[in-house]
Amino acid sequence: MKSFLDRLNAHNNAQLDQASEPASEPKVESKPKPKVEIKPRPKFKPKPKKETKAKPKPKVEIKPRPKPEPKVEEPKPEVKTDIRVFEKKVPMKQETKPEPAKEARKPIANPKVSIVMQSYLGDYPGSRTNPVAKIKRVIASFLNQTYNNSELIIVSDGCDITHKLWMEQIRGISRIKYAYVDKPEGLNMYESSNGERVYRGTPRAVGVTLASGDIITYCDTDDFLMAYFCEMIVAQHKSNPESDWMFNTSWFDHKNAIEAYGKNAGTLMPYDNARLIKVPNIDNNIFIETRVKEGMVVNTPWLLSHLSHCNIKWMDSYGNISEDILFSRKLREQYPKGHVYSSPTYIRCHYINLWDV
Repeated sequence: MKSFLDRLNAHNNAQLDQASEPASEPKVESKPKPKVEIKPRPKFKPKPKKETKAKPKPKVEIKPRPKPEPKVEEPKPEVKTDIRVFEKKVPMKQETKPEPAKEARKPIANPKVSIVMQSYLGDYPGSRTNPVAKIKRVIASFLNQTYNNSELIIVSDGCDITHKLWMEQIRGISRIKYAYVDKPEGLNMYESSNGERVYRGTPRAVGVTLASGDIITYCDTDDFLMAYFCEMIVAQHKSNPESDWMFNTSWFDHKNAIEAYGKNAGTLMPYDNARLIKVPNIDNNIFIETRVKEGMVVNTPWLLSHLSHCNIKWMDSYGNISEDILFSRKLREQYPKGHVYSSPTYIRCHYINLWDV
């Protein structure tokens, strides 16, 4: 008796045998495909544009803007004003044209030098000895100048001794002028008046009015001029024609000045290696060069020269400010153009209580 497994295997084998036999396929006749005629695509013809007539734009009538009706303002009350009429006209501001550049001042070709010397040969506090001999000495030094276009103006400060000397010995000498200035009693140089010291400037003021030179300078009756005194002043003017004034910052003092140096150390240079000279016709004649420190001046008239157009007047002074300091201050304030130089051409022969030669 066949088991269940045997019958299952037999069944499966039978199924396999049937599946392995080839199946006969039925023949299928293929129908021929119908021919499709391909027609060419017709060419695109653009449609003709229709002529369109432009429609005329309607005319727009521009109406003028209506004018605003004028506002009717209410009348304002009248305001009364006080109107004053001035007869003086106010000048209109005028355009100022720039001034043309001034030409540089040219030096005077052959300038004349005027030397003003006030003279009082009487005695006064600290006065010199032998005044007549010393005024003759300074006159001789003027006549011995290397530059001859010059003049000496002697102004007597109420001094009868000076007047007598002029009348008897000096009058008639060419290039020397003379004037006499009267003065009240008690106005001698360096004397006190009402408790104040007096410094005389009026005689120099008179001398300046008599001067005919282009350059004015000064000297004292008891001193001495080196032969090139005027020549150096002229050379300084020609080198600096724009200067209205010139100050020399060096001169010759007696050798005794070394002893007095300590009193003036703030103003003067030390005398170390200073130049020593001998002057003929002067007794005890060894002199030393004195120099002022840089940036300083000594306001003494015989170191000063100025052009004749400088309108500054010499005046008497009282108290602590001497007439020469007063004059030089005003000169430099009103005429700021000037210069200093150092070339000793003047010999101071008298200094109160130190030397008198």
